Amino acid sequence: MTGSQLSRFHLLGLALTAVLVCAPSAFADRADPTNPLVGKRIFMDCESSHPSSARLYSPWHAVRRHPRQAKLLHKIAQVPAAKWFAGIEELPTRHVERYLASVDDPQWGGPSCNTRLPYGQRDAYVGDYPVVVIRRLVNKNCSGMRRQSVGGYKAWIEAFIRMSQKRFVPDPGERYMFWSGKPFPRGKWVPVQREMTIVLEPDAIGLMGSPRSCLKRSEVPGRLALLGWAAKRLAETPGFNVYIDASSSSWLKAGKVIAYLRAANVASTRGFAVASTHFNRTRKEIAFGNKIARALGGKHYVVNTSENANGMLPRHRWGKWGRKAANCNPRNSGLGTQPTTNTASRYADAYLWISHPGLSSNGKRGALQCGKENGPPGNVFWIKKALREARQASFRHANWPPLPL
Repeated sequence: MTGSQLSRFHLLGLALTAVLVCAPSAFADRADPTNPLVGKRIFMDCESSHPSSARLYSPWHAVRRHPRQAKLLHKIAQVPAAKWFAGIEELPTRHVERYLASVDDPQWGGPSCNTRLPYGQRDAYVGDYPVVVIRRLVNKNCSGMRRQSVGGYKAWIEAFIRMSQKRFVPDPGERYMFWSGKPFPRGKWVPVQREMTIVLEPDAIGLMGSPRSCLKRSEVPGRLALLGWAAKRLAETPGFNVYIDASSSSWLKAGKVIAYLRAANVASTRGFAVASTHFNRTRKEIAFGNKIARALGGKHYVVNTSENANGMLPRHRWGKWGRKAANCNPRNSGLGTQPTTNTASRYADAYLWISHPGLSSNGKRGALQCGKENGPPGNVFWIKKALREARQASFRHANWPPLPL
């Protein structure tokens, strides 16, 4: 082979390599230019790392508290994750107010989420697009789904929508402050049309369809109708991009999920979410999601990748806790792909961090599911789990500042 032929061969190889590397994102853009998440910068909630409750939930608080492990903990803290509105019995008005006031006027930012920001400014570390999770139908435990009143649930959703359509404008020289029991008085709320992605009711469909469902068979249609009402009501709100949680590939068969999603009014939404509270590998959830998407006429979906680098805990490692061990802070869990719209399927809008790495998943409301050696109950930050997930991450460093989707 001559030198010119070698040169042409080398250039051809480089061109093919470039095509292979760029193919997923280019394919996704050609296949669906309407993807509402492309280019969005997910909001980094630095504010939540400063209240007294931060020690229970915030990875940024853990970074400051454990400086020797900061390099590992940054893999969690520096990746924007979804904001959960869960376990809230009362109307969520004040909870939504507090969060969206931070979205609209972030008071903290910087490379350590510890820099005071001037009014009306945000830096490269703080995004502006809310990705939120609504978990009200299931609420604190499975039986809450049965006790849920139609009127109470609808009032809760309406309150969420109503507060989301407001923006706080403080009086000159003031900044928003959270006042327990009543709205902050030194300013006003003005109407706003807000863009937001919502993952609706994680585990609701899974718990309805599982063999140990907390609902009687006769109660399922009513719960699906209520879920469908919420999906439609949220999706018809301008700027809201809604995905109904569809459980995961290791929980329900695709056929049952498809039927439930149809009954839950998925046609009125952008689509559905998979593995919101689970650890299955992305490729497995993509196959599951594709099957559902095609059956639903090409609906789109998002995949939770926050803790799925190594997939579900293998059966031979379940031990005395049996199948429960797969979800009780599994020892093989590692941080998965950081949020992106560069996915492996034309139907998958994005990989998102829906669940929160480092938060314990060993039972709820003070009741341990897999023994105290497997972590605390109550979805609180457990440093042992956080460090383990960071060590077993699928990436070396978080993208910092976070990249647009």
